[in-house]
Amino acid sequence: METATEVQRERMYGQLTDAVDLSIDKDIYRQMLKP
Repeated sequence: METATEVQRERMYGQLTDAVDLSIDKDIYRQMLKP
């Protein structure tokens, strides 16, 4: 059984990694758009 804090921590960590992935994707997208 996971405690509530562990679940919250995993959820927060997942949101952080999603945000990082999005920012990295944006950077790559910008570089691709550059001539």
